[in-house]
Amino acid sequence: MAASSQFMIAEAERRFPVRIRIGVPPDGLGSRLDRIKVWLDESCGADGWAMTPSGTRGVLNDALSIYFARCHPSERLRRQVVCRLPG
Repeated sequence: MAASSQFMIAEAERRFPVRIRIGVPPDGLGSRLDRIKVWLDESCGADGWAMTPSGTRGVLNDALSIYFARCHPSERLRRQVVCRLPG
C-alpha cells in the first residue's frame, strides 16, 4: 500500500470512529460512487466523512472504507444508497 494511502487511512481513523466497508465489484462502482459522495455531502457535510481504499488480499481497489463521526449516517447510507442503487 502506498504511503499516501496509509496516511489517509490513519487520518480518517483518527478523526472518525465509525467505519463501514463496501466491496467493489470487478467492474467498479461506476456512477454509484458519485451518488454516494453526493449523499455523503448532503447528509454529513463535506467535513463529516472520509473515504479511503480498503483493499483485501493485497488488491487496493476491491473495497473502500467510509468513515463517519456517528453511527446513524452509516446505517442510512447502507439502506438509502448502497442497497437501492442499480448497477
